[in-house]
Amino acid sequence: MINIAVELVGVVICLLGIVQTLINAKFDRSTERYFVSIFSCLIVFSFSNIVGQQIKGFIGSGWHTALVVSNFVEFCMPCIIVYLLVMYMLSKFDSKRERKDMRIFITVLLSMHIFFLLVSQLTGLYYTIGSDNVYRRSAGYPLSYIITAAMMVLYSYLLFIYRKSMTIHAKMAFWISFTVPCIAMIIQVFFYGIYLIVFSTEVAALAMYIFLLADHTDSYYRQKQEITKLKIDRQYRTKICFVNWRFMI
Repeated sequence: MINIAVELVGVVICLLGIVQTLINAKFDRSTERYFVSIFSCLIVFSFSNIVGQQIKGFIGSGWHTALVVSNFVEFCMPCIIVYLLVMYMLSKFDSKRERKDMRIFITVLLSMHIFFLLVSQLTGLYYTIGSDNVYRRSAGYPLSYIITAAMMVLYSYLLFIYRKSMTIHAKMAFWISFTVPCIAMIIQVFFYGIYLIVFSTEVAALAMYIFLLADHTDSYYRQKQEITKLKIDRQYRTKICFVNWRFMI
Protein backbone atom coordinates (compact mmCIF):
# COMPACT_ATOMS: atom_id res chain seq x y z
CA MET A 1 0.00 0.00 0.00
CA ILE A 2 2.88 2.37 0.72
CA ASN A 3 4.24 1.87 -2.80
CA ILE A 4 0.83 2.60 -4.31
CA ALA A 5 0.33 5.70 -2.17
CA VAL A 6 3.73 7.01 -3.24
CA GLU A 7 2.89 6.28 -6.89
CA LEU A 8 -0.40 8.16 -6.63
CA VAL A 9 1.36 11.15 -5.07
CA GLY A 10 3.70 11.08 -8.05
CA VAL A 11 0.74 11.01 -10.47
CA VAL A 12 -0.76 14.08 -8.78
CA ILE A 13 2.60 15.86 -9.06
CA CYS A 14 2.76 15.07 -12.77
CA LEU A 15 -0.82 16.18 -13.43
CA LEU A 16 -0.15 19.49 -11.67
CA GLY A 17 3.05 19.81 -13.69
CA ILE A 18 1.13 19.42 -16.97
CA VAL A 19 -1.52 21.95 -15.93
CA GLN A 20 1.10 24.44 -14.73
CA THR A 21 3.12 24.03 -17.92
CA LEU A 22 0.12 24.62 -20.20
CA ILE A 23 -1.40 27.51 -18.23
CA ASN A 24 1.20 29.55 -16.36
CA ALA A 25 4.76 28.56 -17.18
CA LYS A 26 6.84 31.04 -19.21
CA PHE A 27 8.44 28.32 -21.32
CA ASP A 28 9.40 28.31 -24.98
CA ARG A 29 7.65 25.82 -27.24
CA SER A 30 10.30 23.07 -27.06
CA THR A 31 10.45 23.19 -23.24
CA GLU A 32 6.67 23.17 -23.00
CA ARG A 33 6.46 20.12 -25.27
CA TYR A 34 9.18 18.39 -23.29
CA PHE A 35 7.50 18.81 -19.90
CA VAL A 36 4.05 17.81 -21.17
CA SER A 37 5.64 14.70 -22.73
CA ILE A 38 7.78 13.79 -19.73
CA PHE A 39 4.97 14.25 -17.19
CA SER A 40 2.59 12.26 -19.41
CA CYS A 41 5.12 9.41 -19.70
CA LEU A 42 5.59 9.41 -15.94
CA ILE A 43 1.84 9.13 -15.39
CA VAL A 44 1.73 6.12 -17.74
CA PHE A 45 4.82 4.74 -15.95
CA SER A 46 3.11 5.08 -12.56
CA PHE A 47 -0.17 3.51 -13.64
CA SER A 48 1.58 0.57 -15.31
CA ASN A 49 3.43 -0.02 -12.05
CA ILE A 50 0.26 0.24 -9.97
CA VAL A 51 -1.63 -2.14 -12.30
CA GLY A 52 1.25 -4.63 -12.15
CA GLN A 53 1.20 -4.59 -8.35
CA GLN A 54 -2.56 -4.93 -8.04
CA ILE A 55 -3.35 -7.73 -10.51
CA LYS A 56 -0.49 -10.13 -9.84
CA GLY A 57 -1.83 -13.52 -8.83
CA PHE A 58 -5.21 -12.97 -10.50
CA ILE A 59 -5.84 -16.04 -12.64
CA GLY A 60 -7.30 -15.70 -16.13
CA SER A 61 -6.20 -14.85 -19.66
CA GLY A 62 -7.39 -11.26 -19.34
CA TRP A 63 -5.44 -10.69 -16.13
CA HIS A 64 -2.39 -12.35 -17.65
CA THR A 65 -2.53 -10.06 -20.71
CA ALA A 66 -2.94 -7.00 -18.49
CA LEU A 67 0.12 -7.98 -16.44
CA VAL A 68 2.19 -8.64 -19.57
CA VAL A 69 1.27 -5.24 -21.01
CA SER A 70 1.82 -3.35 -17.74
CA ASN A 71 5.24 -4.92 -17.25
CA PHE A 72 6.23 -4.23 -20.85
CA VAL A 73 5.27 -0.55 -20.51
CA GLU A 74 7.03 -0.32 -17.16
CA PHE A 75 10.28 -1.67 -18.63
CA CYS A 76 9.99 0.59 -21.71
CA MET A 77 9.43 3.86 -19.87
CA PRO A 78 12.89 4.47 -18.32
CA CYS A 79 14.53 4.37 -21.77
CA ILE A 80 11.81 6.53 -23.30
CA ILE A 81 12.25 9.12 -20.54
CA VAL A 82 16.04 9.24 -21.00
CA TYR A 83 15.46 9.50 -24.76
CA LEU A 84 13.23 12.53 -24.20
CA LEU A 85 15.86 14.08 -21.91
CA VAL A 86 18.62 13.67 -24.49
CA MET A 87 16.51 14.95 -27.37
CA TYR A 88 15.40 17.95 -25.31
CA MET A 89 18.99 18.81 -24.41
CA LEU A 90 20.01 18.56 -28.06
CA SER A 91 17.10 20.81 -29.04
CA LYS A 92 18.31 23.45 -26.57
CA PHE A 93 22.06 23.33 -27.22
CA ASP A 94 22.32 21.92 -30.75
CA SER A 95 19.77 24.06 -32.56
CA LYS A 96 21.81 23.85 -35.79
CA ARG A 97 21.54 20.03 -35.61
CA GLU A 98 25.29 19.52 -35.91
CA ARG A 99 25.17 16.40 -33.72
CA LYS A 100 23.02 14.18 -35.91
CA ASP A 101 25.13 11.21 -34.82
CA MET A 102 23.91 11.65 -31.24
CA ARG A 103 20.29 11.75 -32.34
CA ILE A 104 20.75 8.60 -34.42
CA PHE A 105 22.68 6.80 -31.67
CA ILE A 106 20.11 7.49 -28.95
CA THR A 107 17.30 6.40 -31.29
CA VAL A 108 19.15 3.15 -32.08
CA LEU A 109 19.64 2.48 -28.36
CA LEU A 110 15.94 2.99 -27.66
CA SER A 111 15.03 0.69 -30.55
CA MET A 112 17.43 -1.97 -29.24
CA HIS A 113 15.91 -1.77 -25.77
CA ILE A 114 12.40 -2.29 -27.13
CA PHE A 115 13.62 -5.14 -29.37
CA PHE A 116 15.29 -7.05 -26.49
CA LEU A 117 12.26 -6.43 -24.32
CA LEU A 118 10.09 -8.03 -27.01
CA VAL A 119 12.54 -10.96 -27.15
CA SER A 120 12.22 -11.28 -23.39
CA GLN A 121 8.46 -11.80 -23.72
CA LEU A 122 9.21 -15.02 -25.63
CA THR A 123 12.38 -16.20 -23.89
CA GLY A 124 12.07 -14.92 -20.32
CA LEU A 125 15.41 -13.11 -20.68
CA TYR A 126 14.58 -10.36 -18.17
CA TYR A 127 11.57 -11.76 -16.32
CA THR A 128 8.81 -14.33 -16.52
CA ILE A 129 5.11 -14.28 -15.75
CA GLY A 130 4.03 -17.74 -14.68
CA SER A 131 0.74 -19.56 -14.93
CA ASP A 132 -0.06 -18.17 -11.48
CA ASN A 133 0.15 -14.68 -13.05
CA VAL A 134 3.06 -13.60 -10.86
CA TYR A 135 6.02 -11.61 -12.15
CA ARG A 136 9.45 -13.03 -11.35
CA ARG A 137 12.88 -11.70 -12.23
CA SER A 138 15.07 -13.91 -14.39
CA ALA A 139 18.82 -14.35 -14.14
CA GLY A 140 19.22 -11.87 -17.00
CA TYR A 141 17.24 -9.15 -15.21
CA PRO A 142 20.30 -6.88 -14.59
CA LEU A 143 20.86 -6.87 -18.36
CA SER A 144 17.61 -4.93 -18.77
CA TYR A 145 19.39 -1.89 -17.33
CA ILE A 146 22.44 -1.99 -19.63
CA ILE A 147 20.92 -0.03 -22.50
CA THR A 148 19.29 2.45 -20.12
CA ALA A 149 22.66 2.88 -18.44
CA ALA A 150 24.32 3.44 -21.85
CA MET A 151 21.75 6.13 -22.61
CA MET A 152 22.44 7.76 -19.25
CA VAL A 153 26.18 7.75 -20.02
CA LEU A 154 25.42 9.53 -23.30
CA TYR A 155 23.26 12.01 -21.38
CA SER A 156 26.09 12.67 -18.89
CA TYR A 157 28.49 13.19 -21.81
CA LEU A 158 26.17 15.85 -23.25
CA LEU A 159 25.93 17.44 -19.81
CA PHE A 160 29.71 17.69 -19.79
CA ILE A 161 30.19 19.14 -23.27
CA TYR A 162 27.36 21.68 -22.90
CA ARG A 163 28.23 22.69 -19.34
CA LYS A 164 29.64 26.08 -20.41
CA SER A 165 26.47 26.92 -22.30
CA MET A 166 24.24 26.36 -19.26
CA THR A 167 23.13 28.78 -16.61
CA ILE A 168 23.37 27.75 -12.94
CA HIS A 169 19.67 26.89 -12.86
CA ALA A 170 19.95 24.79 -16.03
CA LYS A 171 22.96 22.89 -14.65
CA MET A 172 21.05 22.09 -11.46
CA ALA A 173 18.00 21.00 -13.45
CA PHE A 174 19.84 18.66 -15.82
CA TRP A 175 22.15 17.17 -13.18
CA ILE A 176 19.27 16.42 -10.80
CA SER A 177 17.42 14.70 -13.65
CA PHE A 178 20.54 12.55 -14.09
CA THR A 179 21.68 11.70 -10.56
CA VAL A 180 18.41 11.00 -8.74
CA PRO A 181 17.06 8.30 -11.14
CA CYS A 182 20.56 6.75 -11.40
CA ILE A 183 20.74 6.27 -7.64
CA ALA A 184 17.22 4.81 -7.60
CA MET A 185 18.06 2.45 -10.48
CA ILE A 186 21.12 1.12 -8.66
CA ILE A 187 19.11 0.53 -5.48
CA GLN A 188 16.26 -1.20 -7.32
CA VAL A 189 18.62 -3.61 -9.09
CA PHE A 190 19.64 -5.05 -5.72
CA PHE A 191 16.47 -4.59 -3.65
CA TYR A 192 13.32 -6.19 -5.03
CA GLY A 193 9.94 -4.87 -3.85
CA ILE A 194 11.08 -1.25 -3.42
CA TYR A 195 9.67 0.84 -6.25
CA LEU A 196 11.97 3.83 -6.33
CA ILE A 197 12.59 4.47 -10.01
CA VAL A 198 9.16 5.86 -10.86
CA PHE A 199 8.81 8.19 -7.88
CA SER A 200 12.45 9.31 -7.98
CA THR A 201 12.07 10.19 -11.67
CA GLU A 202 8.90 12.14 -10.89
CA VAL A 203 10.68 14.05 -8.13
CA ALA A 204 13.62 14.70 -10.46
CA ALA A 205 11.24 15.93 -13.19
CA LEU A 206 9.55 18.27 -10.70
CA ALA A 207 12.91 19.63 -9.53
CA MET A 208 14.00 20.07 -13.15
CA TYR A 209 10.75 21.90 -13.85
CA ILE A 210 11.27 24.29 -10.91
CA PHE A 211 14.87 25.11 -11.84
CA LEU A 212 14.13 25.59 -15.55
CA LEU A 213 11.08 27.70 -14.71
CA ALA A 214 13.31 29.90 -12.55
CA ASP A 215 15.81 30.09 -15.41
CA HIS A 216 13.17 31.01 -18.00
CA THR A 217 11.59 33.53 -15.61
CA ASP A 218 14.95 35.23 -15.08
CA SER A 219 15.53 35.27 -18.84
CA TYR A 220 12.05 36.67 -19.43
CA TYR A 221 12.51 39.58 -17.02
CA ARG A 222 16.03 40.27 -18.28
CA GLN A 223 14.64 40.59 -21.79
CA LYS A 224 11.90 42.91 -20.54
CA GLN A 225 14.51 45.06 -18.77
CA GLU A 226 16.63 45.18 -21.91
CA ILE A 227 13.62 46.18 -24.03
CA THR A 228 12.70 48.88 -21.50
CA LYS A 229 16.28 50.13 -21.46
CA LEU A 230 16.36 50.27 -25.27
CA LYS A 231 13.11 52.25 -25.29
CA ILE A 232 14.48 54.70 -22.73
CA ASP A 233 17.74 55.07 -24.67
CA ARG A 234 15.81 55.62 -27.91
CA GLN A 235 13.60 58.26 -26.26
CA TYR A 236 16.69 59.93 -24.79
CA ARG A 237 18.45 60.03 -28.16
CA THR A 238 15.31 61.37 -29.80
CA LYS A 239 15.08 64.10 -27.18
CA ILE A 240 18.75 65.03 -27.61
CA CYS A 241 18.35 65.20 -31.36
CA PHE A 242 15.28 67.44 -30.94
CA VAL A 243 17.13 69.75 -28.56
CA ASN A 244 20.10 69.97 -30.96
CA TRP A 245 17.73 70.72 -33.83
CA ARG A 246 16.06 73.50 -31.82
CA PHE A 247 19.46 74.91 -30.89
CA MET A 248 20.54 74.98 -34.53
CA ILE A 249 17.40 76.85 -35.45
